[in-house]
Amino acid sequence: MRSKLILLTLLFFSLWSKAVLACGNFYGHTLDGEIRYTHDIYLSATMLSFDTDWLRSQKQAYKEKIKEAPHNFQYKSDLSLILMQLGMIDSTLSILRPLIKLYPTEYNVVANLGTAFELKGKLDSALILIRKGYELNPDSHRGSEWIHIKILEAKIKAKNRNPIWMQRNPIITMEELEQRLGEGKRKAEQVNLDFNYQIRTRVPFTPAPNEVLSNLLETLGDFNKKHGTYEQAILAYAYSMRFSKNPNYNFKIRDKIKDLNRQLKENMGDHSLSLEFHSMLIQSEVDPMLLVYGLDDYAEHLDSIYRRNQSFDSLKIAKMQLDSIDKAVEEKSRLAEEKIRSQKNHSYLYLLSGIALGLLVGILVRQLAKRKAQ
Repeated sequence: MRSKLILLTLLFFSLWSKAVLACGNFYGHTLDGEIRYTHDIYLSATMLSFDTDWLRSQKQAYKEKIKEAPHNFQYKSDLSLILMQLGMIDSTLSILRPLIKLYPTEYNVVANLGTAFELKGKLDSALILIRKGYELNPDSHRGSEWIHIKILEAKIKAKNRNPIWMQRNPIITMEELEQRLGEGKRKAEQVNLDFNYQIRTRVPFTPAPNEVLSNLLETLGDFNKKHGTYEQAILAYAYSMRFSKNPNYNFKIRDKIKDLNRQLKENMGDHSLSLEFHSMLIQSEVDPMLLVYGLDDYAEHLDSIYRRNQSFDSLKIAKMQLDSIDKAVEEKSRLAEEKIRSQKNHSYLYLLSGIALGLLVGILVRQLAKRKAQ
């Protein structure tokens, strides 16, 4: 099994020379073998946090604009969002609370205040405002704010009823998602786009571990396993583990990945996963070993595809990599042994120094005692 996994790893790292997609579209595979157009669902490192240097420069720029136009509420609303992204929630609230009294139906003011209340922990007030914002502008955030409403409802349940509610219940059920499908395969893709948008906008505010994100991503994996593509499902499952700190939860997700891989193998036939998808895995830093989790023969299948399409011997490269690993281990062991020897030498030196110092002190004490006796 180890050699197969090494060969698969080589496949992925060989793709560094391919074009890596920043936000691409490709054809994925449903679990019944159909090839389907799909979007990638991934989180790159730049999506995980805000660019605070840029935000600080914008903060100063908007302060200057407000000095020049003190009655421009749009500038104030935009400044409140920048402050919120910098984590300055109280400053955000101090701007938006007066604004909403003057502009109670201005979508940006309503939505920004709702998000600020959520970050402050005032969930009931947040839910009222996010619902109001959705009524004012249902197309905002590409029509995905229905997910934000479901998140707030779930957080209130967890706060008021049971702190582990979210560990036992999905924020959005499969039945609720299937109600949104309607007719046509493109509806499933719209569900994915809604989740993708909401997750990406939430991530910088809520770094891992975060049970809201792991909950949403697990549901997204389940949805794609049934209605979408393998590629979307395995990415969602992988990220759900990344945002969880619960080992038992991660074991559950690994079992889901194992079943996902088993079903793909049974139905995929001779199809191979696209190079674009492999490149995206590298871009998103998802462990490629998840692709063969619990599936020796599928690893062999991918290995055979790799050997057929490469002009060099994969086994030879695997052996070279193993040799390099062995050499690295040997070098590490050698350095460790040298460190131990050095520590022993130092210990002996300290011991001898201690003995010599003790003898010297003893001689001095004895000499002093003799002088006193005289």
